[in-house]
This record gives sequence, structure tokens and C-alpha cells, in this order.
Amino acid sequence: MNSLAFEKKRAHESESIRFILERLFRKMGLDEESEPEREKLFQLQKEWDHLIGEPACLHTQLFSLRKNRLTVLVDSSVWFQELNQYGKQPLLDALSKKYSFIKEVRFKIGNVKKS
Repeated sequence: MNSLAFEKKRAHESESIRFILERLFRKMGLDEESEPEREKLFQLQKEWDHLIGEPACLHTQLFSLRKNRLTVLVDSSVWFQELNQYGKQPLLDALSKKYSFIKEVRFKIGNVKKS
């Protein structure tokens, strides 16, 4: 392969990676447009354990805040079912008292990392 063909191939791969990363960051709420939401999520993170209480705080982690929808990771299907069925409305009521911009809460099974 000559150097010109190699450079073209490398530039194309680089553009593909950039496109994939931009889509990933946008999906995770890490794009530039979401800076205010990221700041709100950071503030909410400071109080999360207190807001959701024990033992749920040991099995949950905030994931994203987009378009007034808070997405929360839960570490198992058991906690997903419990929070979705019994905890969603009380949590939304408690959150909306202090964080009026939150209009919806969604739970998603994922890898919860607690320090």
C-alpha cells in the first residue's frame, strides 16, 4: 500500500472513530449542549444517597439527566422492579420539591459503581 492510500485510509478511520465517540457522548449526555444539565446532575449527585435512602443508595447510581428526565442505574432486576413499581412516584415527588426541573425518572439495569 502506498503512503497516499495509507493516509486516506487512516483519515477515514479517524473520522469514523470521531463520529462514534460524538454519538456516544451525546447519548450519555456529555455533549457541549448539555452543560447545564451536567451541572444539575452533579448537584443532584451530592445528595443522591440521602434522597433515595438506604438500602437503595447501595444499589443505584445516577446515570444521566436529559430533557428533564433523570435516568438512574440499578444493579439488578430485583432493584429495578422494586424501584420501578414502588419507588418511582415517591422518589419523583421528593426530587421535584427541590429540583423542579425533574419531570420524569427512569430506571435502567447497569453496572453500579459505589466507592
